[in-house]
Formats: sequence, C-alpha cells, structure tokens
Amino acid sequence: MKPFQHETLPGMQYYAHFVTAAQQQHLLHHINSHPAAWKRLNNRTLQNWGGLPHIKGMLQTPLPPFLLPLVTQLTDARVFATPPNHVLINRYLPGQGIHPHVDGPAYKPVAAIISLQAPILMHFYHTTQHGAVGQRAASMLLHPRSLLVLSQHVYHHMFHAIAETTVDHIDQLVLNATPDQIATTIPRQERTSLTVRTSCRTIPNMLGRKR
Repeated sequence: MKPFQHETLPGMQYYAHFVTAAQQQHLLHHINSHPAAWKRLNNRTLQNWGGLPHIKGMLQTPLPPFLLPLVTQLTDARVFATPPNHVLINRYLPGQGIHPHVDGPAYKPVAAIISLQAPILMHFYHTTQHGAVGQRAASMLLHPRSLLVLSQHVYHHMFHAIAETTVDHIDQLVLNATPDQIATTIPRQERTSLTVRTSCRTIPNMLGRKR
C-alpha cells in the first residue's frame, strides 16, 4: 500500500483505505460499548486508553482487546518500530474541532490518526520564529477508514488543527483534493478518530499487585 505524500508537509503519509469497512464497524461497536469512558470537553468528547501521558511518565494500563489488532496492523505496516502503547479516541460533532497544536515531547515523534464515519479537513500551519502559529501551509481531506501518519518535520515543526465549523470548504491548499472537489463544500457529520502514539516514558501500574 503506497501512501500519498507531498513536499509541503515533510513527514506526512496518507493512506486512503487503511482499515476495511468491517474493521470500521468493529471499532465503532466497541468504542460505543464503553459509554463510561467518554470524557466531555468543550469542543469534543474523548476516550483515553493506555494511561494518562505526562512528560514525567505515563502510568501505563493495558490497551483493551478491541484495539490490539489495530496496534498490530500499524506495527506490521512499519508505521511504528515497536507496538504503540496509547490510543486517544476523539468524537467530533458538526461545529466541533481542535485548535492548532503540536503533540509535544511526551510522545515519541510519530502519530497515526485513523478516521472513521465521516470526512473532515485537517489544517497544517507553519511555525513562526517565536514558536507561534503562522500561516496555513496546507490541508488534508481525511476520508473515513483512512490513516494519516505525522512524523519528522510535520510532527516537530508544524501545527495541525480541525476548524470549529459545520461545513468544510475545499480549496487549492487541500493537497489530496481531486480537481472536481476544488471550490466545493462538505457538510460536517459526526466523526470518530483514533490517534495512536507511543508514550516516551511509562511507569508500571502497581495497583492491585501483591506487596
């Protein structure tokens, strides 16, 4: 499976159909089977699996069984050199998004984003000389069942974000848009994403162990 790449975003790889339709349904079924795991934020809801990452170390907990095949698939595809240990599941409703950010030093510098349910635009921004968000460099249209991998320059030196809007506008900066998509719009629908990463440091969870 050959990824889409572009010189504007060094270190970005995009796979349009990384998971099958059956895998998507399997993942959504199990995600929805854990209603108590959702944490509500102002602009989205999320589930945190594997532990709570921190620069000083993540108190590690085992990933649930339903995520293990995906971890294996990503490792077999050489997205990760070793099996990742953390999965953040985000659910976005129309009008919700996430502000420009970088993933930071708590993780090893590879992030794999699996998109489910609906398409969405992810925007990428240059970093100013003062470390702030600069001009928009490009965008990627993330289709359902796709995989976006961020590493190298795009991971370390560029911000990424999802706009808080109910409609995504496709323009010339959307790198993977087809010619007939330019100057069109895509209404937002509910979308679920899985961001898979590896915490740099882990702390064994001693809870429940015999002393």
